[in-house]
Amino acid sequence: MAASTGGETTDPVILLGTSSGGILAHETARHLADHGVPVRAVVLLDTYILESRAARALQPHLWHGLYEREHHTDGFTATDLSAYAWMERLIHTWTPAPTPFPTLLLRASDPLPAAHGADPVPHDWQTDLPHITTTRTTAGNHFTLVNQHAPAAAGHITDWLTELG
Repeated sequence: MAASTGGETTDPVILLGTSSGGILAHETARHLADHGVPVRAVVLLDTYILESRAARALQPHLWHGLYEREHHTDGFTATDLSAYAWMERLIHTWTPAPTPFPTLLLRASDPLPAAHGADPVPHDWQTDLPHITTTRTTAGNHFTLVNQHAPAAAGHITDWLTELG
């Protein structure tokens, strides 16, 4: 953070991460706070503990959803998939630790559509994380909450940050 601002920062930072990017945002904020950078808040958008029952049950639906959305990108290269597999090995045992800063978990209201031939989505599919200050639910599923339903998600985040003062 200090390097990106050209030196030390005294302004509190807000970090946001979507899906497994929430893990990176949370751990980056912990690192920054441990090194004296003020963290105002962290926002996790539909972030799961990857070894949780809910995340394991959703995995085939998640991969199906990624495949269905491949046309929105230039496709997935072998490098993309290798990088994801490498990153997943690094973060698969993550569980949020207690932090000195407030954290919002904004989770999806709708499950991912079931992939053809996959088990149905379990009834307890929503993420639930320990040591989180606030958990709220917003419109959409794991993918659409940051696309079609982004305004609703942004509204929840804005309201929460306003409540924090």
